[in-house]
Amino acid sequence: MEADSAAFAAQKAQEDAAKAAALATLATLRYEGRDYFWVQDQMPRMLMHPTKPELNGQDLSGMTDADGQRYFQNMVDVVKSNGSGYVRYRFPKPGSTHAEPKISYVAGFAPWGWIVGTGIYIDDVDMIFLRQIKTVGAIVAALLIAVVAISLLLLSTSHLFVSALRIRSLRPKRPPESANRLCSLRPVWSLS
Repeated sequence: MEADSAAFAAQKAQEDAAKAAALATLATLRYEGRDYFWVQDQMPRMLMHPTKPELNGQDLSGMTDADGQRYFQNMVDVVKSNGSGYVRYRFPKPGSTHAEPKISYVAGFAPWGWIVGTGIYIDDVDMIFLRQIKTVGAIVAALLIAVVAISLLLLSTSHLFVSALRIRSLRPKRPPESANRLCSLRPVWSLS
């Protein structure tokens, strides 16, 4: 029995070390410059939040956003019913106390009972969208300018071509060479 207990304790210590290492790694991960991951359990209790470390270890079940939504509990509900999914709520940006609209994706990690989440602020999405619109607008404007320039060039070239044809058509036509030879022949009845 003691051997089983010692093996269990050793296995538990390994799992605890693995969890600590995973939390430490997730705490340092960033994408798109400043976006991050957090980890909570299904109580819900915050296990690791890299930008709001004051939440670590806290019971989140009663935490609500500016609209009264229990968003961390909603994340637990989404994971329990679907395994993963999206939750909309309001949360302060790093370094701010003002809650902004946010959408987060959460996924359960069943072996440890964890929920790993990441999110993006809606105004960041709007800013990315506007930047894309400006880029596309600049490309469309450049293409329109090119089309207008080419059209004007073709129009002026065709005008010159038509003018050249008109001038050519106004010149007196020269008779064919054979007609010149015929004109130079004198009639036989001519006495001179």
